[in-house]
Amino acid sequence: HNLIIHSVSPVKGRFFVPYIIPHPSKMYNTECKQNFALSNTRKRKSYCNFTIICVILYLVKIAPKYSNRRIEEDIMNETWLIVGLGNPGREYEKTRHNTGFMAMDLISDKLSCHIDRLKFKALTTTAELCGHNVLLMKPQTFMNLSGEAVFAAMDFYKIPLDKVIVVFDDTTLDVGKMRIRKKGSAGGHNGLKSIIACCGGDDFPRIKIGIGKKPEGWDLADWVLGKYSEEDLKTLQGMYENSFEAAKLMVSGKLDEAMNKFN
Repeated sequence: HNLIIHSVSPVKGRFFVPYIIPHPSKMYNTECKQNFALSNTRKRKSYCNFTIICVILYLVKIAPKYSNRRIEEDIMNETWLIVGLGNPGREYEKTRHNTGFMAMDLISDKLSCHIDRLKFKALTTTAELCGHNVLLMKPQTFMNLSGEAVFAAMDFYKIPLDKVIVVFDDTTLDVGKMRIRKKGSAGGHNGLKSIIACCGGDDFPRIKIGIGKKPEGWDLADWVLGKYSEEDLKTLQGMYENSFEAAKLMVSGKLDEAMNKFN
């Protein structure tokens, strides 16, 4: 039992002889111990390097996703849905009908997040606003079907209608004017008509941002799908700032204060 057959080695002709070496227990001398210790040291270093790499990957790749999942789990307990209305596509950028989208862009910038996750037929992201979980949304269904995206998110997260804030353009208000309402009819706005039809009611707060009344002789569609002038865009920047401040008050249960401050 002190010898083992390691392999067979060919010799001349057709004969083979065993290649016999001493049993490893008989070879465990000082040199072997040193080699074994050196091997273990290398293994420990490799293991440490592997552990460091795993930690880095976790912090860079896995942790943010896990954090987003935790936010989405918390969002089902108590959340607000903030929706900006508009039309997808570059041809509609900076048009009057995309005022809601532009307001949402500023709100997401203020919250250091990007509305870029495609879900519920919309671009969405989750964030925290004044200690409340919020789902920010830009429907990608085109204006007339906005309600499909809103209802899908409400149904998934069990969000009540009175915790849905809709930001949109209003032709009855001049550029640079804003109005907040607790509820109300669609007022001829196709995006609101879709939300009311899909969600089964109009009892949701909204932020209306003025885009100006259409000039005489203009078709309404041509007016709302027309692009803003540079002067109007500068004026509207202040309205987008106000919509963010108003949203902070609204999710904090201070709707009346928001109306008194910004209407």
